[in-house]
Order: sequence, then C-alpha cells, then structure tokens
Amino acid sequence: MIFYIIAVTINCIAILLVIGNAVYDAFTLEYSTGHNDMANLAGFALAAIVGLSWYLRNHDQQLIANILVGVPAVPLFLTGLMLLLLVVLKPDWK
Repeated sequence: MIFYIIAVTINCIAILLVIGNAVYDAFTLEYSTGHNDMANLAGFALAAIVGLSWYLRNHDQQLIANILVGVPAVPLFLTGLMLLLLVVLKPDWK
C-alpha cells in the first residue's frame, strides 16, 4: 500500500511539472517550435497510467496497479535524486 502511494505521488509531481512546463510555454513562446510536444505527450501518458492504475486498484488488481505506477516512478525518482545531488554538491555552477 505504501509503495503505491509513494509511486503515485512521484508520478503526480512529474505530471504537475509537465503541466507547468506546458503553461509556461503557452504564455512565453511567441511561435511554437514543437520541441516540448513529446514532453507534454509523456505527461499525458503518465496521467493515463496513474488513472489506469487507480482503476485497477479499485477493482482488486493491486499487484498490477503497483507495477504499473512503479515502472515510471523509479526512473523519475532516480533522476530527481541525481538532480538534487548535483545542486547540493556543486552549488557554484562555474
């Protein structure tokens, strides 16, 4: 149960970051270049995965739901951890 909540939280943080990126692009770009379209599509796919896992969890498929949200959550967590370590260990950016 706790693994599911942690994985969904990590995925929802990533979804919020993708939404923020899309809103920022919508308000700041004068001409759309299409460079962030794949990132926005990945955010939509991540939202679909979280929704599908929620549906499976409510229909007594807990193991499949845990695997479904855990697969994208692990690389997202590791990427965030590496970014945090980069910021902490190299604060001068020279």
